[in-house]
Amino acid sequence: MRMFGLLVVDAKKALSTTITAADVANAVPSDPTQCAIAQSLRRHKGIDKISIGANMVYVIKVNAPKTVERYAIADNDRLVIREFDRQGLFPCGYRVTLLPPPDKSKLGARSGQAHGTNKRSGKGNSALNRAARQTPTRHVATPA
Repeated sequence: MRMFGLLVVDAKKALSTTITAADVANAVPSDPTQCAIAQSLRRHKGIDKISIGANMVYVIKVNAPKTVERYAIADNDRLVIREFDRQGLFPCGYRVTLLPPPDKSKLGARSGQAHGTNKRSGKGNSALNRAARQTPTRHVATPA
């Protein structure tokens, strides 16, 4: 997958940081590139660009400028981010951990069920399948 001409990949390892008072003071609520988490990660982890969405975080690191890494946000961190966007308050000393995306959210993962789960997929008891099997599907009593 590509985003703005850059290759997007799923993160392999978690990325964590601790929010400080300076991060909160320099942060802008409701701005995905200037929130307190973005400020802290930029300062600590050598990140060039970052965008924090509702469920995913997109990161471009200084040492890999042509690759965008995707991280998932834990549920409890999502609540803290939402509260920061509403009120501008973020708990200092709070530790945020960005996780690799779960299997169901990875790039290329199928949504929905696997193939062949529908009863009408052609594998059931249709007339064509019965004729191909050459065996009856019901017990037929022989005349006495």
